[in-house]
Amino acid sequence: MLNFYRRVLPDAAATQIPLHTLLAGPCTKCSQTINWTPALSQSFKECKANLSRVATLAHPEGTAPSALG
Repeated sequence: MLNFYRRVLPDAAATQIPLHTLLAGPCTKCSQTINWTPALSQSFKECKANLSRVATLAHPEGTAPSALG
């Protein structure tokens, strides 16, 4: 969900750095433990808060007249 709204989230890259660094490294399934730090917790909380404040993106009403200009 964060990737979908990334373009409209304020400072998305800076907020998500701790979460992205957690995923960096070798791609081995279930072989690494996750050490949840206060920085990860803060980043996760900020991401949730930013998602809750983002403007809702929706399709326009299908029966409304439309024009290209």
